[in-house]
Amino acid sequence: MLPGMKTHANCIKFCPLLLKLKDQEAGMPPALIDLPYRIVFAVATIDQVLIYSTQSTCPLSIVQNLHYDSINDLSWMNNKVLAVASSDGFISFIRFSEECIGEPLAFDSELVPEDLRAHLKSIGEVSFKANVELAASNCKTQGFQKVAFKSKKPAPSNPPATSATVPQENKPPVQQ
Repeated sequence: MLPGMKTHANCIKFCPLLLKLKDQEAGMPPALIDLPYRIVFAVATIDQVLIYSTQSTCPLSIVQNLHYDSINDLSWMNNKVLAVASSDGFISFIRFSEECIGEPLAFDSELVPEDLRAHLKSIGEVSFKANVELAASNCKTQGFQKVAFKSKKPAPSNPPATSATVPQENKPPVQQ
């Protein structure tokens, strides 16, 4: 179990970019994995989100008491924003500074394995702002699409419900 965790991990998600190594200070804990670059990853427990780096066994940060119910999922938007989804129906966003997470490696860096270069380049070319603008534009021009929902249970064959008026002066109710 990684240090800092109170309970078991529900979800683990890795930051989509490789990062430059930070200078190691004297007395720092050893690297979790000896790599020529850093990988940052988030671990969600029931009530905590812990951010780790492969360059250290200690967490970079711990965020807790975000939600009323257990944390279910995590998603990195880029190397600076982490979305945290919970059973309470809410999503929180954690924004990290570059000082905390680190500087991304250039896609063509010699430190980046050859088979990852094209993949990292495609991730880096995705513009979150452009995607939001495109979605907003599509909503204006196309509107919302109707979606047909199908029930797993067949519709009841009962006759439609009727309403009745309140009886007055000992008269039977009138069907409408």
